[in-house]
Amino acid sequence: MRTLNLTCDTCGLSLDIDYLPRVYVLAEGRHFPMLQRHIWCSTCNGVSVAEALDEDSSSRRVRLQMRDSNRRRLEGEEPIDEIMAKTLRWSIRESEDYERNLAEWKALRSRAQFCLQCGNEDVDVPELDCADLPHEPCGGTLECRMTVAGGTYRSAYEVFPHKYSIDGELIELGYRIGPW
Repeated sequence: MRTLNLTCDTCGLSLDIDYLPRVYVLAEGRHFPMLQRHIWCSTCNGVSVAEALDEDSSSRRVRLQMRDSNRRRLEGEEPIDEIMAKTLRWSIRESEDYERNLAEWKALRSRAQFCLQCGNEDVDVPELDCADLPHEPCGGTLECRMTVAGGTYRSAYEVFPHKYSIDGELIELGYRIGPW
């Protein structure tokens, strides 16, 4: 789970919004994290979250750099213990699986991205995960202090993501067990 803070530079409005992770359910019951961004939705007349059809370019670059670095460490001359080698192989496999699942999802996807709260398809979804938004009521800018993320927050509490079809139809509501 992630918390998003948006603060308006003009009127001082400050919002803290908690998001449960969201996943698409693919073939064989596999889950793929929903790419999502916070938006200003004119239909909701407020901050909401929308699907993003492309991975954030910054996140992609970091993920690919990490994968390449892990491969170099595995293939390098410097010895690494078996636990570290397993961890590096797991990380590489996760990145490769992510790319395969993203390609599969995009090939099957037919609906335009939309506001997950109201279904409005006329939304301006930012390219980056951490993007400022126009604050339409006052003409200011809602400055983003944290990103919306698809990953699961791991702690002593359990988080169960919302589950969606490939085209973004809600299948099952997520929930969390804990004191939030």
